[in-house]
Amino acid sequence: MKKEERDKILNNIITISIVLNDKYITLATAKTDENEEIVEQTLNHIKMAREYEEKLYNSLDLKNVPYERFCYLLRKRNLNQIDYDDIDSRFFNYISSLTITNPFLSQEEDIVDRIQENKAAITRQVKRDFTLTFLFLISQAIKQESDINNKYNLWMEYYFTIFKEKSAECFLDTFPKTPKKSGRNRCILFNQEKKLVNEIYQETLSEYIEEDLERIKEDYNDQVLAQNPEETINKHLALLAITASNMLLLEEERKTISEQKKEKQDVSAALKRGENLDKSYQKIKAYTSK
Repeated sequence: MKKEERDKILNNIITISIVLNDKYITLATAKTDENEEIVEQTLNHIKMAREYEEKLYNSLDLKNVPYERFCYLLRKRNLNQIDYDDIDSRFFNYISSLTITNPFLSQEEDIVDRIQENKAAITRQVKRDFTLTFLFLISQAIKQESDINNKYNLWMEYYFTIFKEKSAECFLDTFPKTPKKSGRNRCILFNQEKKLVNEIYQETLSEYIEEDLERIKEDYNDQVLAQNPEETINKHLALLAITASNMLLLEEERKTISEQKKEKQDVSAALKRGENLDKSYQKIKAYTSK
């Protein structure tokens, strides 16, 4: 494929991503307002846009997708940072989902390349487990929320979590019935080394928790919330993300979380909730194997 032809496809993917970005905002607003007519209309628009998007992705050579070139072309659109990051994530995650659908063992001859491929395949499973578990927790929060502004922010987080993880679009109009915790066993079933699988799950999820703790410390501390009470819902979302990460850790892995990180009552409660929810879903065997 010639560079000019490839760039045209990548630019079209960016354009349709921008369109979908706007449609997701419309969908969040319609869901908040409980305007079923607009919801249905917007879902139809999204469906048509996704069909065109799929054709664009299918026309690319997925084994040689120039991610850096995509980022270069995306930067030329002069988007705000949030939209840039969301579209960047959508492209990167979807390409990953297409090239690492299943965590097969790498067949690369070079040992360094083989290890990197295996790590990428396992990391992909961690990200998907986290995304679907986080979506489940947000959906439960939406059901319980009565404040209209908070509900809008929850819907926005729900839909843009899906936007960034295109493979989760089956949950655009229906909530996940359970959280997700099958990726780790899935990796092992595909003959990935159990020690490596556990190491990557623990390392990745611990990083997620650390990042969310930093967000709470820097962006949603007591001083910030006193000046901007509307940020409380964003702190709540960060705590939900901590709960999701802790649900996916194994019991012995949770013991490595330092007591210092549990000093704040709300963080400690979020971690404990993740542990308790995990035990509950393990007990009723609610986790799916797909």
